[in-house]
Amino acid sequence: MDVKLLNMKAGELMTAFGTGGHKPGSGSAASLMGCLAANLTSNVIDLTEEHKNRSKIYQRHISQLRSYLIQLRSNIIPKLEQLVEEDSIQFDKVIKARNARKAEKDQKLKEIKAEIAISELRRATEIPNEIANLCYEVGCIAVKVFDYGYTSARGESAEGIKFAATAIFSCISIIELNLQTIPLTTWTIKIRKQKEKLYEQYDELNFLGNKRLEVLRKDADDQFNYELNAEFYRKGNLSNSIKNEIQLEEMVHNLHVFVWRNKKKIWKNGNEQILNYKDILQPQDILSYLLKYSVIQKDSLGKHYEGNQVFDVAGLIDKKNKRVEISREYNLDIMRFTAAHELGHALLHSDTLLHRDRPLDGSKINRNPNEIQADKFAALFLMPGKMVKQVFEELFETTFFKLNEYNALQLGIPSFSDFQKENTGLRSISRLLVKARRFGGNKFTPLPVIFGVSDETMAIRLEELGLIDYNNYSNS
Repeated sequence: MDVKLLNMKAGELMTAFGTGGHKPGSGSAASLMGCLAANLTSNVIDLTEEHKNRSKIYQRHISQLRSYLIQLRSNIIPKLEQLVEEDSIQFDKVIKARNARKAEKDQKLKEIKAEIAISELRRATEIPNEIANLCYEVGCIAVKVFDYGYTSARGESAEGIKFAATAIFSCISIIELNLQTIPLTTWTIKIRKQKEKLYEQYDELNFLGNKRLEVLRKDADDQFNYELNAEFYRKGNLSNSIKNEIQLEEMVHNLHVFVWRNKKKIWKNGNEQILNYKDILQPQDILSYLLKYSVIQKDSLGKHYEGNQVFDVAGLIDKKNKRVEISREYNLDIMRFTAAHELGHALLHSDTLLHRDRPLDGSKINRNPNEIQADKFAALFLMPGKMVKQVFEELFETTFFKLNEYNALQLGIPSFSDFQKENTGLRSISRLLVKARRFGGNKFTPLPVIFGVSDETMAIRLEELGLIDYNNYSNS
């Protein structure tokens, strides 16, 4: 052959395989398929190297993947490329030897030439066996690369597995066909044993490839379901189906569950920072990553005038343009609550322009139902009942706190009776608990810091959850 197969352009190569001649043949095609599998797999390793800082999984396995890359490029691919040419040349020898045997008139010479043809066929059978073993190595590497390499290129590593398996299938087919015309010898017995090993390798790669295909299918189904549910949340206006606080709490719980289950999709490259359930309680991230809002912090959002009252604007949502603005005039805990409040508007209400106001004189204001509901949503989102109860029990060793002489001492109150005289309301106990930094010998981070809210917001939440036994306190 004047031009090597691997030096041909793709179109020329396809033409060479489709001309109807005996060369290049199935062995060369199998070896080419192995080369393709190896190069696809190598490409995924390159991409993993490029993106290794995105994932701890990549970082843990990058050394092994690098060794695979060296194995592929320094050993396996060069051998497969060599076998592409060698198989084509060898099968050409088989055909020529057969033709010479057929053309020979002398019986003795015919027998000699027949033996030569068989000898050439043996070598033409050994080459596919070599190709198949190399392809098995490629397939096994592709499995590891699929599992630990760059996930966005999993399609290529999956192809690597399947191409390698298909190449082995092709090689087995060639060997089976050739063995039909090769007389029984010790060589035949040896090659048959090797062939049975190839069947095992083919079945193994097929099984592993199908398992990885199931992973891709599940990932695609999960992404479809995620987008379906994400679109449900992005449409907002969920308040129409919420008739009471119990249903609102259920809606927030479902949102938490959805976010937790899909944290890798929502946070993508930063998902490894989401270590526990509390880490998902990030209203700005949910607005940005899930609902696709732009969230902007500003030094001031100005003032809002309503009748004779003047309010500072703490937060603003423009649903039409998917934009939320949050004032930096307040503490971080208030900014966080404001973000959760605006998240509530984004999910619940159809109004296109809403703002969260705070009176300049600190007085209470009459608020419309949507604002009240958004505040309630924020409290439920930032302080999930089950989580608050769990943390409360860990800190105060009870699910229903009663302030008595013993517990007062555990909180560092020197005189329980004096405290009772000076603090008569339920709020006084809840404020005491949210400011607590120790209980007995146990020192801890205060509840408001744990949940990232103000002391007063946390105190109200404890009361809502019924965690304080006020009746016994007031009657003692």
